[in-house]
Amino acid sequence: PKLVGLEQNCKTFQSILVDPTQRNVGCSGMFNSGTNLVTQLLKNNCKVPERVALYGTDATKEAHGIRWQVPWGKHTNSKYREEHATKQASKVNKTSVLPIVTIRNPYNWMESMCKNAYTAKWAPHSYPDHCPNLVDPNTGKPHTLHVKYAENRQDEHESLAHLWNDWYNSYYHQQQQQKFPYLMVRFEDLIFHSKSVTTQICECMGGKIRTDQAFQYIVESAKDGPGHGKVSERTGMVMAWLKYSKTPSTKDHWSEQDRTAAKEFLSQELMDLFGYRHPPPT
Repeated sequence: PKLVGLEQNCKTFQSILVDPTQRNVGCSGMFNSGTNLVTQLLKNNCKVPERVALYGTDATKEAHGIRWQVPWGKHTNSKYREEHATKQASKVNKTSVLPIVTIRNPYNWMESMCKNAYTAKWAPHSYPDHCPNLVDPNTGKPHTLHVKYAENRQDEHESLAHLWNDWYNSYYHQQQQQKFPYLMVRFEDLIFHSKSVTTQICECMGGKIRTDQAFQYIVESAKDGPGHGKVSERTGMVMAWLKYSKTPSTKDHWSEQDRTAAKEFLSQELMDLFGYRHPPPT
């Protein structure tokens, strides 16, 4: 498993919040990146004993330190961390929440974005015929993308691939400025190494894996509700194992221009950091 921030940020977070009853975790990640999965794994398996003692065993998972999302909203770019808070978290101390940032292989991620783009909008990207539509096939120019966040905040990105770059670099590059601690975890590791990764996240924030039960894996799709696309297209645990055990590839419906553009546009720094590779030529 690859967890970025594990070595330096766990100690930093726990040193900032010496009192364990003040520690929390919350997920953060771009659409279709596994935010629901990491949250359910933590809610089912992790606890902060001091918070359980303070609030009682029957309190909510959030009272026990496992929040549904970071206070500024799980899909919101971290550059808005100081400016925005969700209604439910308006009074939460943002420093008390360790962001668990999920990232996914950009080639698989772009396929999912074509199927369910949430609030991202760019040139026609219907799946599979016009996916991922990074560039205009006639001019070769990138298709500009706009994504809307809460309070009508809207960001513009050069293309879908640049959205992946920009969103995750907002976390990774701020780390170099030591603004606030976080962990970045690969979606693929949450699938293939659920127990190991969940344990490392839980211990990083000062919690402990529950010993009163067997580890609870997420067998069905972690996505629930009408905002996550068709139920028939959601992926459960077994299907995820089969799907992500294969080497990512650019499908037949990818145009040659998109294949070339993806290799050019995607941040090689992030690709190398997380061990992602460009698919071989078809």
